[in-house]
Amino acid sequence: MVFAMVITLTAMADAVLASEQDGRGPGLKAAPEAGPLQPRLGGKGTTKPLTAIVIVVEENQAQTYSGKRDAVFDPLEDILDAGFGDMDLDMPKWAKKVVKESGKLVDDVVDAVHKGHVAMVNAVVGEVDQAVGNQSASCFKEMLGALSQMNALGPKPGKVFLDRFGEDFYADCLRQMAEPKYDKVVTLSDTKATFDNFKATLEDLNGQGYLIDVLLDVHGCGNPKTMNNIDCGDPGLGFADGKASRDTIKTINGGKAMNLNAVYMVSCWGGSNFNQVWLDLGAKASNGSTELNYYTLLSPLLFMDGWTRGKSLDEAAEKAYKHEKSFMNGKKHKIKMKFRNPVTGQKETVKIGIGATWRKLMDQSLAKNYGENKKKRVNNRESSKRMTAGDGSVRRAGR
Repeated sequence: MVFAMVITLTAMADAVLASEQDGRGPGLKAAPEAGPLQPRLGGKGTTKPLTAIVIVVEENQAQTYSGKRDAVFDPLEDILDAGFGDMDLDMPKWAKKVVKESGKLVDDVVDAVHKGHVAMVNAVVGEVDQAVGNQSASCFKEMLGALSQMNALGPKPGKVFLDRFGEDFYADCLRQMAEPKYDKVVTLSDTKATFDNFKATLEDLNGQGYLIDVLLDVHGCGNPKTMNNIDCGDPGLGFADGKASRDTIKTINGGKAMNLNAVYMVSCWGGSNFNQVWLDLGAKASNGSTELNYYTLLSPLLFMDGWTRGKSLDEAAEKAYKHEKSFMNGKKHKIKMKFRNPVTGQKETVKIGIGATWRKLMDQSLAKNYGENKKKRVNNRESSKRMTAGDGSVRRAGR
């Protein structure tokens, strides 16, 4: 996972059943003929089914094949330590020449750019805070408040942040967000987040007649690797007891379709490698990343916020992607400085664009840990892009 400044509910995709509107996408097949049991109704006098969500959060720090939540902090430190020669600043050529020829101006510009980057990131966090609104869980608000102060946390801010907002925090916060909207919420984290427990939980809920949503905040591995992403080995989703291959996942419920509503995966290669599996197991829709998912810090909580507030799978997943993309890549942001124009001899105010510099430095730094070629930039935006299989307009179970 990655610069999801720390939250990555880990690296991180999609699936669906055939429906009247054929929205499965290219190469995806309809689910098996055998249908699941009909969901039980929620109670006397209601036509709504009993609903459940299974949330799995497993941040395996020992694995090396997938992005981690704290991966965003190393690039952060690299960017905020970058020198003038590392920056591809959007400023007039004459101004760049003036700066290069003056040692003091180099230090002044670097200091101003670093402060501008901090302001830019805090502005993005502020936009996320506004987007989730006051109805979101207080735990998410608390994390966003700390995130805006990350650059003031001193050395190794990632460790400081994750010590406070780690795996247990994510599992508990996701549970808090889900509980008001479901009849039953099951969270599996740490040593309980094994594939066997996950499999047994789904089979039990299905047998009881629940209509089930799934959020997987676990690592993942898959193919292809077309964006300079590191080779992660054999495809699989990472549980506490190791990777579960596609064939292993298909053993859930004996491979027969279940009462699955929607699946959202934070896992790397989730969308491109595992959507069809969830379609085969009866899901109406599934969503995950194209390749290595660098957006694991904010996206799980952002998705759950939108999902529990009535957004469709596509809408909630896109909202999470969009906001974390801004967090990882910056936005249009300019700082102003005065330089003496050597032609006119007059001091002029120059606007310096720093957003593009942030994005390039981010991909360059991410490649140190996640690039097949460490000297070539990765593409966090395209690699983390979401893919939906099935009916992306589906909303949470029982909605």
